Amino acid sequence: MIELKNDILKVNISKDKGSQLSNIIKNNKEYIWQKDAYYFDASSPLLFPIIGRLKDNKYIYDNKEYSLNIHGFCNSGLKNLDLIEHTSNRAVFELMYNEFTLNLYPFKFKLHVIYELVKNTVQITYKVYNLDDKKIYFQIGAHTAFNCPLDNNEFDDYYLEFEKEENLNTFRLNEKGLILDDKEFIENGKEINLDYNLFDKDALIFNNLNSSYVYLKSKKNNSKIKCNFSNFPYLAFWTQREDNKKGKFICIEPWSGIADYHDSNYILKNKKTINTLDIDKVYENSYSLEFID
Repeated sequence: MIELKNDILKVNISKDKGSQLSNIIKNNKEYIWQKDAYYFDASSPLLFPIIGRLKDNKYIYDNKEYSLNIHGFCNSGLKNLDLIEHTSNRAVFELMYNEFTLNLYPFKFKLHVIYELVKNTVQITYKVYNLDDKKIYFQIGAHTAFNCPLDNNEFDDYYLEFEKEENLNTFRLNEKGLILDDKEFIENGKEINLDYNLFDKDALIFNNLNSSYVYLKSKKNNSKIKCNFSNFPYLAFWTQREDNKKGKFICIEPWSGIADYHDSNYILKNKKTINTLDIDKVYENSYSLEFID
């Protein structure tokens, strides 16, 4: 476990699942979900090189078929990332393409995940380097689970509050987790009151937001989490609600893309929300988590 610490926050990062956040502690309060396989066996896995599900868990590149499970190989199958830099308030993890990744994803790349503490904020930065002699295609995003409730109250004592008024459509998913279409969710609103029934059909996924950030707030106290996702085109929220399970967490997830549409033709470069990175170029994106009392 890699520790970062300043006068306000103590953060632990595990090298597994793409270097996931395992603890964020402020004033002796734990903000990160402490994994329970019955509900969710991770705390903050990295989603790469895909987000969500592929149609039939497969894609085609250069006339060859490949297979990837939900959220890609950082979420399952990949061993630890390498720690290449570590100070009291900063850590950099690296994943270099290797035999394992090439069998699933035929591109030569280098990935850096950077964590940095600035006062009461954790800044997370992703850098993807194209080391190949061709364009590479990928998605990347976060899946951080926050304890909810945080204190001695209930899940539905919490709500999400956007920076600005929003007209929101959430993507409708089929039973295989593939995108069907949009449906109206909020009209001229800033708040989503948490209720397990919201997640009966899986995650809430939004795009084209006016807001740059969203708060997780309680109706019972002043503690709140602010997630600045301004550089990401999609934002998702999820908790476990399958088979009457009720997870004591809420995931806030800045994404660069989404799952396959139900009518996908499997061709990776034709995927509707794929990122393209030219030879010798670097993709960089970041989001931040601010903890406020």
